[in-house]
Amino acid sequence: MWRGRILAPYRRHQFASFGKDSILHRPDWVAHPEKIEIGSSVLMFHGLWLAAERPTWHMPEPAIRIGDHVGVRPSVTISAAESIT
Repeated sequence: MWRGRILAPYRRHQFASFGKDSILHRPDWVAHPEKIEIGSSVLMFHGLWLAAERPTWHMPEPAIRIGDHVGVRPSVTISAAESIT
């Protein structure tokens, strides 16, 4: 619990945007968070994999956009070679 609270501010600043009241609970893998937007009031459970793949690295906009009030269940993988909203 303490580790999560300590790392939360650091983790949030890595993303293109990270909405208010959103929680990323113990992800297994996050690749290129600067290409990922998380909306407000989003709850993402443990075991999550988020990856913006190599073809998206040169694009100016985020490759993965998760909107407001979304719940992502445990052990979900979201990987974008172009874009996902």
